[in-house]
Amino acid sequence: MNVLTCYYMHKPGGLCKRLYRGIASLLQEGHQVHYISVSQFKIEHENLIHHRLFYPFKKTDGLLFWFYFIVCSPFICLWVTYKFKIKRTFAFAPLYGCILQPCRIFMNTSLIVFLRADSIKNHEFKNNPKLVIAAERALEGIGIWKSKLVSVSKHTLNSVTSRHSYFEASEEIVLYNDIEFLFRDRKPIDLNHINLACVGILEPRKNHIFVIKALKQAKLNNIFFNIFGDGSSASEIMDYVESEAMQKQIIIHGWVDMKSYWDSIDVLILPSLHEGVSNSLLEAASFGVPVLASDIPEHREILPPNNLFSIICIDNLVEVLNDLSSKPEKVLQKLISDQQGKLSMLRFDWDEAFVNMIID
Repeated sequence: MNVLTCYYMHKPGGLCKRLYRGIASLLQEGHQVHYISVSQFKIEHENLIHHRLFYPFKKTDGLLFWFYFIVCSPFICLWVTYKFKIKRTFAFAPLYGCILQPCRIFMNTSLIVFLRADSIKNHEFKNNPKLVIAAERALEGIGIWKSKLVSVSKHTLNSVTSRHSYFEASEEIVLYNDIEFLFRDRKPIDLNHINLACVGILEPRKNHIFVIKALKQAKLNNIFFNIFGDGSSASEIMDYVESEAMQKQIIIHGWVDMKSYWDSIDVLILPSLHEGVSNSLLEAASFGVPVLASDIPEHREILPPNNLFSIICIDNLVEVLNDLSSKPEKVLQKLISDQQGKLSMLRFDWDEAFVNMIID
């Protein structure tokens, strides 16, 4: 079967990681996948066909780019759908669902939209202009209209659908991200050097500075905070670390291949104000790394209470860090034991489930 998707370009991080995995699972089952973007994805296969959207400028961001992309992409999608007899289209966000809607309306293709996060909340955390948020909300509604809507969590699904009484999906499904249990014996913890890590894009909703403030308040000499990733908040984080003279305790690594780092990480910490389902959380758990995460609805769905901390009162995290500093082996053993029990619900064949969502 011929399948079409659309995403503007390759980006490091969890969304493209899942998008590529979904594409690979379709290719493995013998389907032909077409995609529209301004540049090629970092995945190659004889049945993966790129249709480039020409863009005359270098900067693939800002209002001009997105206006151009949203206006031009639907026409290319229609042309590809007609020429290659596309039967299924899928998108990894309602915005791209909106771009694919003409294919559903005029070519009678099925549209499957995967909700990875709540984009309106993300805009609000970034303090984007109200006009941008209003436009995104309108496009979101059009994007999910009469689609098969597949969300990464119940909370995200309810949050998005509650905004759109006139643009209802034809079907609503929750498909969690999966986890592979790769637990291995871990090296003994160094009591004088306990490594926390936060992995992913650096932006306001990820709330990195909250952890830095808690570490400063706790005044612990044996806990170090490693920040992996890059993004719009990078300079703000670096400036704050420098202003507090915490460069020795806070290490900013940029984007790296985490597979070579998990063995040196004692705890993954996720202080997010809002999430979909963090791929770094699942990857860390698969390597047997204990997880501490903010007490938000998305994390409550997949983590037990002992692995959560309040982001309303910083004293809660300070207390957790003090316990970790003074009795690390006991704290880490409890965290890993509790999370293994809860995360067992995520042990399933995500690739098979993804293909079924598209093809059925």
